[in-house]
Amino acid sequence: MDGRKFTILGETGSGKTCYLLGMYYEMSMSVAGYTVIATDPDADKNLTLRYEMLKDKSRGQNRFPAGTDDVQKFNFNLQYDYETILPFTWVDYPGGFLDATRRDVGSEQYKEVEKSIKESEMLFICIDGANLVGSGTRNKIRKVKTRCAKHINPYLTELRNKFKDEGKVGLPPIGMLITKYDMCQDDTDPDEIREIVEEAFEGLFGEEDNQNIIAIIPVSLGDTLQDDSYQGDLDPINIHLPILMGINFALIDQLYEGKYLIEQQRENLDWAREQKRIEDDRWGITRWFFGGYDPDALRQEINDTEQAIRNNREVVKYFKKSLKRMNRELDALEMIFANGTWLNKGGIKRLWADVQSIADYNF
Repeated sequence: MDGRKFTILGETGSGKTCYLLGMYYEMSMSVAGYTVIATDPDADKNLTLRYEMLKDKSRGQNRFPAGTDDVQKFNFNLQYDYETILPFTWVDYPGGFLDATRRDVGSEQYKEVEKSIKESEMLFICIDGANLVGSGTRNKIRKVKTRCAKHINPYLTELRNKFKDEGKVGLPPIGMLITKYDMCQDDTDPDEIREIVEEAFEGLFGEEDNQNIIAIIPVSLGDTLQDDSYQGDLDPINIHLPILMGINFALIDQLYEGKYLIEQQRENLDWAREQKRIEDDRWGITRWFFGGYDPDALRQEINDTEQAIRNNREVVKYFKKSLKRMNRELDALEMIFANGTWLNKGGIKRLWADVQSIADYNF
């Protein structure tokens, strides 16, 4: 089973690491039957200890991890009902990488992040909720533009055009994470958030043939986190939704790959059965004189291929079941842009029905 990849970008201090820690803690306890477990015991210990530090209220603001200048990669297994169904890699690039004045387009790191985004099931972008505090939509747009979008916009526009030139549809689905949402939730609402994000990242929304799928997902480690000089309790909000949305796209890709594999196996099975029929109609001396296929080998190939198809259909059945379970969680997503427009509740349901239509295929 091939591993999948998710890439996260954001300015230094935007909450990328805090999101990872919160997501891992929540998902390691299981959400909707899904569990995320680090494949490396040392990584599991590291992530758990850092989350425990976040929970230590006595540390005040020092409970939060410092920003990093290094690329961080974590390998996880996604489990459903505690059975591993999908390995994936989480890739976090340092905020400074996005600064156009410091970026070296010829560097290995630049090529690596480009490759990572190209291979990702979903791209996550962190927008610091501190930029949405206060009144005045224009002021908030300016803060998001100057502190985040001014570096990410030109980079993603350049990348999208390059991918299209290479024959790829464009960027992967994008999750805009409004981190530290507890800081701004009383100062904004979904309509204003949509306006701010769309104008700040206008390059992702403005094409006539726009095929981007973009979800805005407010996330927080807790409503009262800032209380008493950052000594509030951790109580994560929506932390599981971004990764579940990404996993949704990963499972859909797995189903398409399963469809292709089973169709190939069926073609091989038809060929082997036809050759077996031909060989059964021939006399042994004729086969010896003119050559042909060994009927016993063909019989074994038929049996092996039939078993492989049965096994793959069971795997596909499992993926389809897990997708249906996931949809109950994805119903909580309210801000999704697709097919060039913002979708209402009905539109979001139709979107999931469309992108998950492979699950209706008769495998």
